[in-house]
Amino acid sequence: MKKPSIFVVLLTLQMPLLVMATELVSIPASSAAGAANTFPELSSITPVKWRVDAQTQGAGTPNSLGLGIFWPIAIKDSSTLFFDAVVNANFSDFSGYSSIINTDVAGITASTSTRLGYRWFNQDGSWMFGANAGYDTRSLKSGGDDTKVFIDDQLTVRYQQVALGAEAISTTWGVNAYALLPIGNKEQRLNSAYNSGALTTYGADVGYRILPNLRASLGYYYQRNNLELVNGSGARTSVTYDLTNDLAIGANVSRDQAFQTRFSISLQYSFGKFGAVSAQQVDMFEPLRNRDIRVHDDFRSTPDSKLLQEVQQSAQTEKGKPHDPVADALQRAKIEAAINTGAVKTP
Repeated sequence: MKKPSIFVVLLTLQMPLLVMATELVSIPASSAAGAANTFPELSSITPVKWRVDAQTQGAGTPNSLGLGIFWPIAIKDSSTLFFDAVVNANFSDFSGYSSIINTDVAGITASTSTRLGYRWFNQDGSWMFGANAGYDTRSLKSGGDDTKVFIDDQLTVRYQQVALGAEAISTTWGVNAYALLPIGNKEQRLNSAYNSGALTTYGADVGYRILPNLRASLGYYYQRNNLELVNGSGARTSVTYDLTNDLAIGANVSRDQAFQTRFSISLQYSFGKFGAVSAQQVDMFEPLRNRDIRVHDDFRSTPDSKLLQEVQQSAQTEKGKPHDPVADALQRAKIEAAINTGAVKTP
């Protein structure tokens, strides 16, 4: 039986969103009167926003620089249907600090993210609600080892995922729920020693606006795939500060069993003027978050391979120390012995 194409899958996932958007756009004017009387009508503006996004590597995510667009396709008095997309150039990991645990990611590769969404205000304009769906891609190139394990045959692999999201935002509080769902070939050989896998991730963030230009959030996420020590929960917190109306900087910290503690910084510079809009209306035209394909790697071994577990633990203990040629040779010999005896399964 022929498998449906990715475009058919995406269209199927987004049809309910499009139907909902069509119904909400056609709400009678009397139903939106409360929102229209609370602030200037959205239909009087057309804020197409271009932006430059940059971030340092995090838990399974790369160093990247991208160009994005937020395009309100259909704006009504208190709602908008929108298209949000970004194209990123992904760069090499910081030397000796793998973003996917064992293998240093090499650059330069590309990733993309597209979203179709709908946002609307409630009757009195006190809350904005939204729903979105989309499709992401990522190429990942194997670099050198980060755990003193000899590797060769470095490959470039490609991942894809479907993403779903929902949000509710007021002048003070915000809630954002998301699901990142890898599709296609979710686990692939990355090099001679490691496999890599895209993580299925479910999460929710609760945000609070401390000052008009300062926001903080606390979130929970659950991640899983078939690689060892990946399945489990994590927590993260972030702070975003608007340096100007166009430039924002953010700091993010996450903690989970697979990646341990990770810290990253983000920058976003936007182009495009809104005209006479309220601070709350600006949220309606903010780009979406949580759109990276998150990847983790692990030894190409059976789960009960004690020898390779010992090698990995030893490598993690020695991580960051100068390479010892003798120790490196011994570890390579252990890996080769494990392969020769069948402790490591090679595809």
